[in-house]
Amino acid sequence: MYFFFDEVQRIVDWEETVNAFQVDFDCDIYVTGSNSYLLSSEYSTYLSGRCVEIKMLPLSFREFLDFHGFEIRQTQSALGGTRKQVVDGNGAQYDLRDAFQAFLRFGGMPGITEVGLDQEKAMTLLDGIYSTVGMRDILERERRRGRQITDPILLCRIILYLADNIGSSISAGYIHQTRIA
Repeated sequence: MYFFFDEVQRIVDWEETVNAFQVDFDCDIYVTGSNSYLLSSEYSTYLSGRCVEIKMLPLSFREFLDFHGFEIRQTQSALGGTRKQVVDGNGAQYDLRDAFQAFLRFGGMPGITEVGLDQEKAMTLLDGIYSTVGMRDILERERRRGRQITDPILLCRIILYLADNIGSSISAGYIHQTRIA
């Protein structure tokens, strides 16, 4: 017997119910969600150490190509050298660098394959994911802890700044100097 619960963190005292199912039934229970609360290790405490966390990662470049129906082929150049190209299901060839640029632009979210590489649709989907996970869940988590983020727009600007500067050394003072705050 298998029980699947999605976005269970929205139900009051969900932990007690899941624990009761674990005790009363010979079953496997799967709890999923996108909420920052559920993605933290806090929920494993509620399940009395009887859980295994399975982390989901975004698609790799190879998986991104597979999801979009592309394959990498090695081709021969007129001068005898070889190069790699990306080929779609219709046989159209693309430069590998262009495909990688698309991966960098659209990211590795599997849902992108539903809208294809249409930039407007993809950005709408990614904005929805960002708004849900990056903002609403953080604000909700802090409210539950008795703290309130007083300036959600500033939080959004800081998150976007940090995303644009991945790999750089950043401190609160440096963020303040750049006048993001």
